[in-house]
Amino acid sequence: MKAEPAPPPKADPAPEVKAEPAPAPKADPAPAPVVVAQQEESRLPPPDAPTPVPVEEPRLISPGAADGTMAHLGIFRSQAEADAAWQALAEKQPGLAETKPYVMPGYVPELGNILRLYAQGDQATLTPLCRRLRTSGQECELHRFFR
Repeated sequence: MKAEPAPPPKADPAPEVKAEPAPAPKADPAPAPVVVAQQEESRLPPPDAPTPVPVEEPRLISPGAADGTMAHLGIFRSQAEADAAWQALAEKQPGLAETKPYVMPGYVPELGNILRLYAQGDQATLTPLCRRLRTSGQECELHRFFR
């Protein structure tokens, strides 16, 4: 007789797993509502049309400059230096007596605070004066000043 092969061992049946629904993710609590403070209404009237800006006629920067012309004579560190330069120029150039000195403060990055010395007058007086000053080696440059 032939032996029959033994039947394969029975596997233990897998335990039955019941599908349960996945738990819902916990939501963060709703943020508290943000209260926005209302801005005060503007106290300005609504812009209907642009307000025209009054335009002034240019005025002379210095009353001594009759037609707005001044002659730049130099740059100085102090009022005393500017005064001394004016006196020295007045002694050399009698035409300078027809003008008035004017000192304008300024700033130059390389020098710092400075004072610019000008002669005030009109173009008819300052043009020949500047020509004579330049001929003698003195700096002189005509400028028209309005503000």
